[in-house]
Amino acid sequence: MIRQCCECKRIWINGNWVSPRPRQLEYEEVSHGYCEACFVEQMKIIRSLNKVAAVRSKKVLNPFFF
Repeated sequence: MIRQCCECKRIWINGNWVSPRPRQLEYEEVSHGYCEACFVEQMKIIRSLNKVAAVRSKKVLNPFFF
């Protein structure tokens, strides 16, 4: 089974993330995940959304918060 990044579409071959050749995945089973670079970027997005959600939840919990 070949592991493929769900963001950049690179594949994990012999310990490296590389761009697939045309039709390389045509008859292969593929599992999706994140390469290291895309994982870091997605975690930045998740953390920023978490901060926004925390601020919004404080406004809802405290009716006197302006």
